[in-house]
Amino acid sequence: MSVSVLACGCAVLQSAAEDIHQHHCQSVRYRLTDELIGYDELAEQCKGICADRQSFDVAIRELCRQKRCIVATGEHGEKVSLLLF
Repeated sequence: MSVSVLACGCAVLQSAAEDIHQHHCQSVRYRLTDELIGYDELAEQCKGICADRQSFDVAIRELCRQKRCIVATGEHGEKVSLLLF
């Protein structure tokens, strides 16, 4: 079930963030290389968790706030990769 975290409360945001993190952790085969994933790639994989890209972005910001991921940006400020731990 995908949700729009923007239309729901804090608990839903935290749940979506946790679901994204769990999805990623379950797909990691090699910790040294798989912790780093493309931002767009993870967003595509999580379409079933978040209803839209804006909800995904908010959930990722929540993971960053919890110090569970880092978002790298490119030269023009675009989000290019995630390091989840």
